[in-house]
Amino acid sequence: MPNQPKWQKIKRDFCAPDRPDFLSAWRTYGVVLKGKTWTEIRDTLSPYPFTDAERCPAGVAKHLRWAADNVGSTPPTDWPHAYAQPGTGADKAQIDRKRDLASTKVEKKFTDDNHMSVDVRAQHLVMNLDQLADVANLDLDTWRVKDGKVNTWTTAMKVKRDGVETPEVVRNWQVTANLVRRLDGPDGGFRPVIGTPNLRVERSTPQAVKTAVIIPDSQNGYIRDFDNDTFIPIHDRRAWDIAVQVVAKVNPDYVVFLGDMLDLAEWSTRFPREAALENTTQTALDELHWWLAAVRAAAPHAKIVYIEGNHESRVQRALVETMNHAAGLRAVNDTEPAMSISRLLDLKSLDVEYVGPYGEDYYLWGDGPNVGHGTKARSGVGSTITGILKESHHSGYTGHIHSVEYASKQIHTHRGPKIITAASIGCICRVDGVVPGVSTKTNWTQAVGVSHWDGEQDFLEVVPINNGKSVFRGEMLVGEERVEEIAAALRKPALICG
Repeated sequence: MPNQPKWQKIKRDFCAPDRPDFLSAWRTYGVVLKGKTWTEIRDTLSPYPFTDAERCPAGVAKHLRWAADNVGSTPPTDWPHAYAQPGTGADKAQIDRKRDLASTKVEKKFTDDNHMSVDVRAQHLVMNLDQLADVANLDLDTWRVKDGKVNTWTTAMKVKRDGVETPEVVRNWQVTANLVRRLDGPDGGFRPVIGTPNLRVERSTPQAVKTAVIIPDSQNGYIRDFDNDTFIPIHDRRAWDIAVQVVAKVNPDYVVFLGDMLDLAEWSTRFPREAALENTTQTALDELHWWLAAVRAAAPHAKIVYIEGNHESRVQRALVETMNHAAGLRAVNDTEPAMSISRLLDLKSLDVEYVGPYGEDYYLWGDGPNVGHGTKARSGVGSTITGILKESHHSGYTGHIHSVEYASKQIHTHRGPKIITAASIGCICRVDGVVPGVSTKTNWTQAVGVSHWDGEQDFLEVVPINNGKSVFRGEMLVGEERVEEIAAALRKPALICG
């Protein structure tokens, strides 16, 4: 049967040639279906006796019409294989493709040399972006699909088959795409040459960037253990030791102590003084001097600044409230009050500058960030520094709240945009609730800061300390108590607990 339509077309347009209900309908009704249109076949087979459908499916009816008219009243034994002769289906597919191409509309638009949009409308050929590229003859080695969209809808039309026009519902497709030219395309576009970058060995001279190590509240002090005749520290010696190690590794231009380096709980006129806190001031002064001396040894050429905190101010406030006549007494030929923190710690022997009274700030490098103990403490993590930054026009670092907080913003000056930073450096006191006057469950965090200044901009590096350990520039630092060393230097064996 050289003129009959072949299996490939039948399978595409109607139903599968080995579909069970189609074969049953063909065997049972093939004689009476010959010569009928597919719509008449649907009416004949409705209700449909082979499935639960009320009407015969349109695809089955069309296949039955063709089979009854062109093959016979019943399926032959060689069905459907004898009706798929090699080459015939491919030839028919080519004919169908030419027919569909004739009804396909392709529209290309170029917005410039590197951007193109394509719109294709068709019935069969184009249903996705891959088929669009094929029909529109797009070179995907040159162009890359940036995005695309697929629309589909149906229309009713008359189709002429075997000389007979019948109404059919046809599905239409519209596929659009936006394309950009590939930068590495073979059509002359830019093709980057990737090589091995040169190793940069140049660096600024050490004098070009100034550095300061910032050490926050240590609250040096003790709780007396009368049963064992020992002093239990409320400062964290392991955190202190890490701070000294950071100073030694940085070899900074400045070291800044942010205040509250002494707790001075027994000098408070605001809170009740427990018996365990009494007679601890002298030992606290002696040990703090030992740690300050360790910092001086680690940075022998640095300028060291000690800023007064609210705890250091307790001494002067207590004198004014209880012994006002003794508050400002000086030794003969001495410029400092006899009970000043600077004199009590002998800061002069360590070449340490004391900045007070409480509330005074200090500007690093003249025009660099200002550092101070801090006077504000707001509830909620991050709220204190957020409030400070909101009112700031200059970078600043504080202590006081004992937790690490950091925030930055951009401001606009007569010299152009500038990033400023506000930060709380945290603390190096104990954070387990031992410090008097706080909850046993604190949100305090330990750290030290390293500030860098290039003459125009500051860059802050926060070095967190966690349970006596820290990682600084890729190296693990482990703090030691050094209590035997301290007790021997101060000649106070009571510092050794347990």
